[in-house]
Amino acid sequence: MKIQDLFVRDLNRQINGVVKAEQLEPAVVWQELDEFVVTPEISQLFDKFFQAYVDVIDNPNDPAVSSQNGVWISGFFGSGKSHFLKILSYLLEGFEAQDPSSGTKKKSIDFLKTRIEDPLLFSLIRKAVSGTCDVMLFNIDSKADAKDVHAA
Repeated sequence: MKIQDLFVRDLNRQINGVVKAEQLEPAVVWQELDEFVVTPEISQLFDKFFQAYVDVIDNPNDPAVSSQNGVWISGFFGSGKSHFLKILSYLLEGFEAQDPSSGTKKKSIDFLKTRIEDPLLFSLIRKAVSGTCDVMLFNIDSKADAKDVHAA
């Protein structure tokens, strides 16, 4: 037996080393969603994010809640920030991915059905993504130095 025989997925498949916001080809999106691993830490982050998100949905006229709608995602280079954010964008948008090899279509939330162990968390995510949401996802790739600063 070879080591490659121990793996479910083909070890020689194309794997993107870096997740990019602008990569929306069906094969890329399907692979990102299909291979997303929900670790205990990801579950905690999902819970924290979606608790805050649903709180705003439930209390849209409460300024104490609705004014707290910003999210900051931080981590070391290569820690999965972009992938996490892109998965969030797929979920919030209600994105439907299509497997180019089989033609199968699947909503982004459906990829998580078997990966979220906590039924309360999955219910919270389902509630959050059941409405409509406009998602803007882009890379900020600008460089500036002191010469570029203009006095206002």
